[in-house]
Amino acid sequence: ARRAGLSPLRKEIQQAEKRIANTQKQLDELELRLSDESLYEGDPQESQNLLKKRAELRAQLGETEALWMEKGDLLEQQSTEN
Repeated sequence: ARRAGLSPLRKEIQQAEKRIANTQKQLDELELRLSDESLYEGDPQESQNLLKKRAELRAQLGETEALWMEKGDLLEQQSTEN
């Protein structure tokens, strides 16, 4: 019964891990685009949009990682109780 009670928490952790991986992949792709010097030779608005998107993704990654750590700590606490 105790394991069943931890199941929703484990699911939340797994979902957070998937979001972290997805966000990191998007960030990696964006960093690659931003490292292309030809980007800065064209429309300056495009590079500004990419920089803004990078900031948003970094914030999202930080929030998701914090949630993942919080849920992981909670799971550890609940696992050791009883």
